[in-house]
Amino acid sequence: MLHRHCCPNKPANAGIAQRGYLQNCNWKLRKLLTRKIKKQAYQYDIKVNAGFGVRNNQVEHKAAEKIQGVANKIAKEAANKAAVEEFSMLVSMLDSMLVLLLFLLFRCSF
Repeated sequence: MLHRHCCPNKPANAGIAQRGYLQNCNWKLRKLLTRKIKKQAYQYDIKVNAGFGVRNNQVEHKAAEKIQGVANKIAKEAANKAAVEEFSMLVSMLDSMLVLLLFLLFRCSF
């Protein structure tokens, strides 16, 4: 149910749609829920996208996967670059500590 005093612009089933539950349903349930949500939206003058509740076809799905793959690749490269920089910083710190330690050892031995 829609409670006008607390959520005037939200249909009752908005949570279902926002969580992606609708996309994972079988076609009968998806059709039923889509019809109910659109009916609620129409009843309260809420605009619904034309593609609401429609699953992507194979071409759209592959394109979305490709875009997500590129984004993941960029994020992975950035994480690898940060890890390399951190490692090189640690190596340089250890190198300077080793030089200092060797200097102190040779100084004390003479």
